[in-house]
Amino acid sequence: MPFEPIAIVGQGCVFPGAPNPQLFWDAVSNGRDLTTAVPEGAWPVAPDQITGPYGRSVRDGGKPQPFRGGFVTDFEDNFDPHGFLMPVERVAGLDRSVRWLFESARQALRDSGCDGPVASTTAIVIGNHSYPTSSLVDLAHTCLVEAPMGLAQLPGSATATEKWRWANRFSSGRPAHLLAEALGAEGPAFCLDAACASSLYALKLACDYLHDRTVDLALSGAVCGTENIFLHLGFADISALSRRGVSAPSAAMPMVFCPPRAPASSR
Repeated sequence: MPFEPIAIVGQGCVFPGAPNPQLFWDAVSNGRDLTTAVPEGAWPVAPDQITGPYGRSVRDGGKPQPFRGGFVTDFEDNFDPHGFLMPVERVAGLDRSVRWLFESARQALRDSGCDGPVASTTAIVIGNHSYPTSSLVDLAHTCLVEAPMGLAQLPGSATATEKWRWANRFSSGRPAHLLAEALGAEGPAFCLDAACASSLYALKLACDYLHDRTVDLALSGAVCGTENIFLHLGFADISALSRRGVSAPSAAMPMVFCPPRAPASSR
């Protein structure tokens, strides 16, 4: 039996060089490449200082790999942490990938005509790569270098935002739960990691919830906020980067707001 159609009524995204769907579509329709060389300060070491196997392609006989990628560089100055069902200080202390998720969801909801808390019967299904995030790396550095004995060694004068950063140690499934809390959603909320197919699996599972009438609404999509140098050097080591230096990922950060189609009796 064929599935009943699902209505997609709102979209949102935070992409490199395209902080909303309209700008992303403009870039796609105009053939713009939104990948760039590594921006200054994005890595703890300059790309041209990386030597050895991590900076070279074994497959190309040691030819240096071109380090290019998608870098979100203008988000922090434009993100508004207000309007969510959690303290502003807490939102500000969350990992950048969670804030990208918050902003994408807010765009999608507004695009759908909803500008406030969602219905309690809302599912949140997010694709998310289970790799270390930048905040998790910073947290590990704090624990190992600045406070090797743990929380007790942190300065007592730490701000509320700094204290909230400890939540960033949960980087795999936590973003979906944080988004559910921020929006007041009480339906199923989880992340899944299916590599580059993560966003497609997330959409499929969200549609399953809608078809089963388990929920009334669903927010679905994917986010990737992995510590960038970790992926670049790791993929360079196994010769998995594009030889042309052009990234073509299939998992990204759009959010989709999907209510089920109304029953025939109510139309």
